[in-house]
Amino acid sequence: MDLAQEHRRLRSLLLVGVAAILSADSGRAAVLRVCPQGCAYRLPSAAVAQAQSGDEVRLAAGTYVDCFVIPPTVRNLRVVGEPGAAMTGKICQQKALVVNSGLNTTLQGFELYGVSDQENVGGVRHQGTNLTMIGMHIHDNDDGILTNAHPVQPDYLLFDSCLFERNGWNNPSGMAHNMYIGHATLFVFRNSTSRATKKGGALSLMLTPPPTPPPH
Repeated sequence: MDLAQEHRRLRSLLLVGVAAILSADSGRAAVLRVCPQGCAYRLPSAAVAQAQSGDEVRLAAGTYVDCFVIPPTVRNLRVVGEPGAAMTGKICQQKALVVNSGLNTTLQGFELYGVSDQENVGGVRHQGTNLTMIGMHIHDNDDGILTNAHPVQPDYLLFDSCLFERNGWNNPSGMAHNMYIGHATLFVFRNSTSRATKKGGALSLMLTPPPTPPPH
């Protein structure tokens, strides 16, 4: 089996697994709305803190000075921005505006920008398993996205219609990038652009094969 066939096989397995989780969570999924006023939540972090597996956090238009963390106990969470939704100005866990430790997380349709410690914080720090990003605009951070380097299980990343630009701080180590994918079992970058990097790579990518199962 060649590499392209193996990637297609792995992606098929991912989609089957995601569909099963969606089905399991769909019976009790909730939509948690965030808006500057008039909603149950005024900050994305407050809604994400209350979200359960399968829920959707929906961000109304507005710029939120906030950051949030998706914990490893939450799976299949969607965070969706309406046109004009953006986050800036805060760094969670000294890592990023969005720290994803969840399973099968989707980020869609909002802007992440303007965080720096002049070293290595980012728009997104992915340290969970399986991340989909659709229509995201991530710009003017130390890193656009940074992932962990040593996955303990297969990790699938799908970025569709995303724009990464002007990330990559000119730090002494030179380790900040527009996109740093420190591991991925499968990485799909579709209808997307990474451009105008301030420092480092437009896309630094390392693919990691799935772990070999132990012998029976």
